[in-house]
Amino acid sequence: PGRRGETSIPLHPPGMTTTTSTHPHQPTLPFTGLDLRLPVLAGTVLLLLGAGLAACSTASPGPASVTAPTPTGGLAQECAALVRAAPGLVAGQTRRDVSPATRFAAAWGDPAIVVTCGGTAPSALRPTSQCFRVDGVDWLVTQHGRAIDPTAPLRAALRFTTVGRSPYVAVVVPDAYQPAADALVDLTPAIRGSTTVTSPCR
Repeated sequence: PGRRGETSIPLHPPGMTTTTSTHPHQPTLPFTGLDLRLPVLAGTVLLLLGAGLAACSTASPGPASVTAPTPTGGLAQECAALVRAAPGLVAGQTRRDVSPATRFAAAWGDPAIVVTCGGTAPSALRPTSQCFRVDGVDWLVTQHGRAIDPTAPLRAALRFTTVGRSPYVAVVVPDAYQPAADALVDLTPAIRGSTTVTSPCR
């Protein structure tokens, strides 16, 4: 299919534009890309870029329970490097231990923002899925295992999974943190420095 022209969709500024991209495993099919850094009108996906303050943690919550992937070989090395490079603060929240201890996951705050690395492609990923771009990293956004509907309210944790990068990185952001994209911005340097671009959204 040919390239689609850019169109804007209503979101809270700074917002998104729709472009064309290709899923890394299906290089001939269209993939919709949305850039969170381009200004558009206010809209409904306020958990991504809504005006609000991140929730604050004041007590030490102990280790966060995580279910981490178990990558091997080169992917394991890249994931371990990513977790080591992840910052001490994400969305204003302090990094905390994870349980069970693993080289492939990290957490911040309470409720926990959780990053895992080395998993498989999300089942919701389709060639026509919407791709959200934050500081040059492309993401599929799901809620309860399904791709989000940009026209519907989002009132639960969001799961962001990198698109067009290897290994896959997933970030779960509870709805206590607004805007959710703040966590992605803080994690971008570690992700860009520890993963390889395969087929970014275009």
